[in-house]
Amino acid sequence: MKTQSWQKWILILTALSFFTVILLLPLFTVFYSALEQGIGLFLAALKEPEALAAIWLTIKVSLIVLPINIFIGVVMAWAIAYFDFKGKSLLTAPPLFHFTSGCRINVLTAVWVRWTLGSLVC
Repeated sequence: MKTQSWQKWILILTALSFFTVILLLPLFTVFYSALEQGIGLFLAALKEPEALAAIWLTIKVSLIVLPINIFIGVVMAWAIAYFDFKGKSLLTAPPLFHFTSGCRINVLTAVWVRWTLGSLVC
């Protein structure tokens, strides 16, 4: 079955609309709020010790969680691609895939980091 040109454009516009609403609109709102009173105040706030500590904490947690998420994601993708098991269709369903893999992995990894490396990270 060949995809019609108008169907392709509807799918592209739907994806771009979703991307805009889910990612770009909140990002724009955050930056607009931060820069509402001027860039000088924003830059001064970045020099505060609490802000620097929060930024450093974000970087440390990201550097710890990223390799763990990559490893678990690759293992899950390999298992889904090469094995047949009960519940596989639920894991690969588009609306549920993000929640069953990404969110669960992120929550479990964050809890594990807090329990095991809490004193180093925080």
